[in-house]
Amino acid sequence: MKGLRKFSFRANEGQVLIQVALFLVVLLAFVALAVDMGMAYARRRQMQNAADAGALAGAWELCFGNPSAAKTKAEQTATQRNGAQQAEATITGGWRVDMTASIVVETYLAGVIGISEVPVSAQAAAACSGTRNLCNVWPITFHKERFEQIPCNEQFYVWNDDSLEDGALQVQFPDGTTGTMPVCDLCECDVAFGSPDGNSYLISTANRGWVNFPFPQTPYVPEPCVNNCGANQLICIIGGDYNAPLDFRSGGICLPGQPGVITSVLHEIDVNLNREANLLLWDRACTAGEPMTGTCPGTGYHIVGTGCFVALGTPTVDLRKKAEYRNVQILSSGWLRNNTYCARNIKTVLGEKKCGCASTCGSTSGTGPPAPGEVRGVSLINPDQP
Repeated sequence: MKGLRKFSFRANEGQVLIQVALFLVVLLAFVALAVDMGMAYARRRQMQNAADAGALAGAWELCFGNPSAAKTKAEQTATQRNGAQQAEATITGGWRVDMTASIVVETYLAGVIGISEVPVSAQAAAACSGTRNLCNVWPITFHKERFEQIPCNEQFYVWNDDSLEDGALQVQFPDGTTGTMPVCDLCECDVAFGSPDGNSYLISTANRGWVNFPFPQTPYVPEPCVNNCGANQLICIIGGDYNAPLDFRSGGICLPGQPGVITSVLHEIDVNLNREANLLLWDRACTAGEPMTGTCPGTGYHIVGTGCFVALGTPTVDLRKKAEYRNVQILSSGWLRNNTYCARNIKTVLGEKKCGCASTCGSTSGTGPPAPGEVRGVSLINPDQP
């Protein structure tokens, strides 16, 4: 009996040793997975940074650099500057970069369970598109359809006299009958508002408005410009002291404003000539039920796009009658009633439309290439976004 008990004890002892050994193997496997998978996760974050950086670098080339070099630039940025072993960039439509960055991570402990290396990869996408989050913007808005009719690098005049309008005029003909005539049919608009190449582009007060900006939100510091809803705010913003972005990615925003003339604003434009300024484009008046961005009162402009121009001056313009209509008398208020001039000393802003301007902050729509004249921006977008 004693010998049997001794044999049974040793057999149990052997089974315990086997169980402990198996447990140690399982425990080591879990430790290996925890340590090596932690290392792989850290590399995964590194690859995400590499993919993001590569996609942004490629999109920047598409927007502002050399589009033919976008693919190479994206892949080199991911590998040479951000630690990826492999990088593959795909350019779509000349405005979008899809990026995959990858690396093979060698394991430290997982080799005991047959895992000697772990492949790690990450994806990102970036777009050169029209910006929907804009800074460095002047508080002026043009009607989108009218602004898009002006070619890039073409000069145009902004009609800035609230007593005049470039629509139809009430007139009296030499035979005593009355009717209407468009301003530029009756008057020499092509001469008064012509650009050096002979084209005439005019934005009327009906297609232009001043807008008030909202108080900046965190993390942007309070701006000295946003202290009232009048001319002083507009002057301050034109001077470059409003740096917070305006966000209208979700289908547009309503900004309060006014269509009239503010002479003091013209003086501020005069001291800020010959520099690119971003501006806002509106497509319609806001309805009474739509929420207004900011707290200022005024007409609501529905902001849906962006543009860019350079202010060249604030000249006053004389508008003569066409020779064949010298005897047609203008009946509309604010216009001259003589045979030579339709109006004199019209207040205007002379500008030049620019294309390819950039927004230094914010993000893009990411739904397609920038429209002609639209302010361009570069930002990451959802890789799954079509």
